[in-house]
Amino acid sequence: MWQGTYSGRSMRVFRNNLLAGLLLLAAAWQARAQELNCTVTVNSDQVSQTNQQIFRTLERSLAEFVNKTRWTDRVYRENERVNCRMFITVTNFDSNRFEATIQIQSSRPVFNTSYETPILNYKDDKFNFEYIEFQPLVFNENAFSSNLVGVVAYYAYIMLGLDADTFQLEGGSDLYNKARAIVTQAQGNNYPGWGQTATDNRTRFQLVDNLLSNTYGETSDCRFPALVRNTYTAAAQRLSDPDVFRCQGRGNPEHLFGRPEGGYCPTQGNA
Repeated sequence: MWQGTYSGRSMRVFRNNLLAGLLLLAAAWQARAQELNCTVTVNSDQVSQTNQQIFRTLERSLAEFVNKTRWTDRVYRENERVNCRMFITVTNFDSNRFEATIQIQSSRPVFNTSYETPILNYKDDKFNFEYIEFQPLVFNENAFSSNLVGVVAYYAYIMLGLDADTFQLEGGSDLYNKARAIVTQAQGNNYPGWGQTATDNRTRFQLVDNLLSNTYGETSDCRFPALVRNTYTAAAQRLSDPDVFRCQGRGNPEHLFGRPEGGYCPTQGNA
């Protein structure tokens, strides 16, 4: 009798401890939020298509793909997720083939304020892809299987890299390298926008190459100013200063961000 009571009590203690452990694991998992908090908009006004359902499905699928994919091994709390937007304008549609543009915008909170400051505002006019309604969107770091997934993943890493640069000097370099790996995998797929030749203009290769190139290392200094790189508080306060962004590509006319038509700051972003 005593042995049965003892065994039952031990089992209850075990179950309670197991339940407490599972709750702690669940709380820890919730604390590891995905990195992006992204609003995706697909505009099909320029397309003469009676059935608009495929565009709505694409919009929902992309939003789920961007927001639920774990892009890094870094730990992000819910309130640390990078706020961003993707505006996709479809200019031509035939069966499962899309011609479109994509505009990327991201922002981050200004320290000790209730507002945000823009980090990236960039438009890509060469976004062609194939998509069948309800097809799963899956990103594989080791293979390039879809231009739709490849382009969106590329810009996810660019946005995360730029955000990381605002916290630490060259903090986004590893993320830019992930974007560059996608560029390498995309070579030879016959989709526009990935070119590396001198005749190609405003390509994804040029964008990430400028972000990583030592020749244009000043851009990282601008994103995380030299005067404040030792203290997060000062850096965050300084982000409210437009001059931090105006220096992107300054003095380098060959730099993608130094051209009048391109940039990733409030003063030079594409509308």
